[in-house]
Amino acid sequence: MTDPRVSLAEGAREILGRPLSQREQSLFDKYLVLLIKWQKTHRLVGSIDPHWIVENLFLDSLLFLKVLPSPLRTLLDLGSGAGLPGIPLKIVRGEVELVLVESRRKRVSFLSSAIRDLGLPHTRVVGRRVEDVMDELEGRFDAVVMRCAGDPGKVMPVAARLVV
Repeated sequence: MTDPRVSLAEGAREILGRPLSQREQSLFDKYLVLLIKWQKTHRLVGSIDPHWIVENLFLDSLLFLKVLPSPLRTLLDLGSGAGLPGIPLKIVRGEVELVLVESRRKRVSFLSSAIRDLGLPHTRVVGRRVEDVMDELEGRFDAVVMRCAGDPGKVMPVAARLVV
C-alpha cells in the first residue's frame, strides 16, 4: 500500500498543478496527526485510517479549488466539523482569510486547537449557528464551502447571503 504522504503529494500535484511545498506537506502531516488523536474522543471523521483521510478528506477538499473564484481573499466554511474543506484549502492558499462556522462545542474546541497548533494566520472559528451570526457575516465572503452541512434546499439560500 502506498504511503499516505505519497498519495497526498501525488493527488495534490494533480489538483494544484504544482507540488506541495515542504511547509504545506508539514501542515498536512500535523493536521492528519491531530485528526487521528482527537478522533478517539470527539468522533470528528469517519475513520482514523491515514489513507482514507488523505483520499476522502484532504484531496476531496482540495477539489474545491477547481470551482472557487480567483482571486479568493475571504472564504467561509459552513458547518466546518473537523475543518473540512476549510483547513486543507487554507494550507494551500495561505493568503486567504478563513472563517470556520461550527455550532457543536466539541468540534469548536478541536478547530480552535488545530488553528493554534498548525499556526494558521487569518483563520478563526465562529462557534455558533450561522443563522445566529448572519448580521456579522452577511456579504463578507468571496466564497462559501461546505461538506455535509444539511439539506441543500435550506443551506444554499443562507450561504448565498454570505457571499459578496
